[in-house]
Amino acid sequence: MAAYLPKYGLILFLLGSLLISCGCISPDGRNDVLTPVPTIPGPSIAEIEGINVDAGSMIVYDSAGRQVAVPRYISHVICLGEGCVSLLVMLDAHDLIAAVDKPFLAPGSRDTNEYQSLYPGLFRLPAVSDESGVPDLDRISMLSPAPDVIFSTHSIRTDNPDELQAKTGIPVIVTSPGDLNMKKDEFENSLRLLGTVLQKRSRSEAVILFFRTLTGNLQDRTIVLSKDLKKTAYVGGSSFGYTRDILDTTPGYLPFILARIDQIPSSIAITRAELADDGNTVVHISLTDLVAEKPDAVFIDLATLKNADNAITELRTYPTYTRISAISDGSVYGLFPSQHYGFNYGSVIANAYFLGKMMYPDKFTDVNPEKMADDIFTFLYGAPLFEEMDQSLQGFIFQKIPLV
Repeated sequence: MAAYLPKYGLILFLLGSLLISCGCISPDGRNDVLTPVPTIPGPSIAEIEGINVDAGSMIVYDSAGRQVAVPRYISHVICLGEGCVSLLVMLDAHDLIAAVDKPFLAPGSRDTNEYQSLYPGLFRLPAVSDESGVPDLDRISMLSPAPDVIFSTHSIRTDNPDELQAKTGIPVIVTSPGDLNMKKDEFENSLRLLGTVLQKRSRSEAVILFFRTLTGNLQDRTIVLSKDLKKTAYVGGSSFGYTRDILDTTPGYLPFILARIDQIPSSIAITRAELADDGNTVVHISLTDLVAEKPDAVFIDLATLKNADNAITELRTYPTYTRISAISDGSVYGLFPSQHYGFNYGSVIANAYFLGKMMYPDKFTDVNPEKMADDIFTFLYGAPLFEEMDQSLQGFIFQKIPLV
């Protein structure tokens, strides 16, 4: 694959050409008829859609392998579980969401969301669960108009989906948010499933192709790196719903994996396939371990700024951290929060390009990380977001963080 040039028009041209050539959009511009794309793994659209039940409904096979009869035309849905809302927002189906679970609305979670400024109404929706995400049947029954479908992710702590469906009388479709690495197939299949149910097939294929294009481009840039050229780095302040300190880190940090950067400490640099099913693993390491492994650079997940006592104030307050050479040298940089009750998918990719630019500059000479981030957000959400998000995070995104 040719090196990516940071021009949004080129992204659209490349994606448009690929979509036409693979049959996702017809050459005459019509996008209402979609043929399967055999080069992308997972079930075809025909396999997902199943068969008609009657003129107004269809059967789909969800991520749990369940057959679910759903209305063919849907106007209101409930989103339950991590990553559920993000999947619908990327499909431009946010206006169908009538209710969410309470953890999505938690202030600490909302503040790290990459699309909150574009869709503030999502954060004023009624909550239909308790604080741990367990659905409240009474609240669901009070919604008017009644939802057509409940979407639920694998990680949700709830009743069996068949039981929830029986108790509410609303079809329940299980989806899996997956990720952009070990669980990429789950991510893509869920987008296709949602695209079928919500009549967003062309958009779902475009989003899949977008992420495949960029993750493939990242791989092309770094795949030839010899072992002695690979850089090491540490990410602190990693957050899953609440802020963390400098010695809290995420095993298998996805932007590191995509940019082929070796994670420090090596003892926790494991793949997501080895993590707990919910993927929400944060490890507290020792300062001794961090000093011993001598990372080439230190990065801070800027979700940590949502607390007054955060990873950055910790670095500024305690001189002992200068035992880490990257910190004493000032090689500490800020990153977009990668998590918001599930992945911030756009931020993950934007972080990976910035990391590549910082650690392997000769492989990313054509990339402007700030513009790249805006191109990504514009494709996913329809607007550039870098400047606004940077202001909310003290101007530290992709910048060296002053520690004195």
